[in-house]
Amino acid sequence: MQKSIVHNKNEIDLFIVDDIGDKIVPLFCDLCEFIMNNHEDFESYRRFKSCAECEMCFVQPNIKKWKTGWRPSEKDINKYKDKIRGQSLNLFLSEEDN
Repeated sequence: MQKSIVHNKNEIDLFIVDDIGDKIVPLFCDLCEFIMNNHEDFESYRRFKSCAECEMCFVQPNIKKWKTGWRPSEKDINKYKDKIRGQSLNLFLSEEDN
């Protein structure tokens, strides 16, 4: 896996380039704008231009509509983002890490 930084006039974009098919995957999901950070996200982006979580939340329940161009409303996406931001983060450390 290779990371590339692309400089445009007014912004810098970071892309993850996976060796499989040389398809460029952006660092952030097109829908929720959260960082894509695992293999499932990259695979989901290749299929649906979304992270794995957005695929489960928006794409799969609406797969027929999705294939014809439907996308969730900005209101629905913002509601989803608020829900994600409101979730607590649980970290588990082993005794060896202490």
